Amino acid sequence: MVTTNSRFLRRVQCMAVALAAGLAAIAVAQAPAPGAADTPPTGKQQLLGLNRDLFMLEEELLFPANAQVTVFISTRLTDKFVLDQVRVRLDGSGIAEHLYTEREIASLRAGGIQRLHMGRLPAGQHQLTAFCALRGPGQQDFRHRNVFDISKSSAPKFVELQVTDNGFEIHTWE
Repeated sequence: MVTTNSRFLRRVQCMAVALAAGLAAIAVAQAPAPGAADTPPTGKQQLLGLNRDLFMLEEELLFPANAQVTVFISTRLTDKFVLDQVRVRLDGSGIAEHLYTEREIASLRAGGIQRLHMGRLPAGQHQLTAFCALRGPGQQDFRHRNVFDISKSSAPKFVELQVTDNGFEIHTWE
């Protein structure tokens, strides 16, 4: 015969088992996946993620793909010449100018590419003028100026200006 005390003990045991099962389920649900970070994102991490998303949205709004032009610079110089300065004009307006440090020169020599300009450009024919200053043998200065005609369609336009010993080579793609 079951007494009132034994019924009470059984109910307490059932509640304890249910409570333990619930706590175990909560612990498993909150446990990080294997390989995931052990700590939840902090306020700083959330702020950095929000800042990144805001920057991407700003670029999409300011430079829509159908009007976007991006100009890059790279080098293919012999050891006799060192890049000192680059200036770029688009349709007569200066869009970029840069003086190079030793670290930037080393990076470009190692195959790096620098983004000089990102902006809006309507579809049609345009004139891109590139200037560069090189230091040559005996610290002698050499200056080059090249003018290129580029055609912009409704797709984004990418322009790579490659500095050589004799001036610039241009590579474009959309």
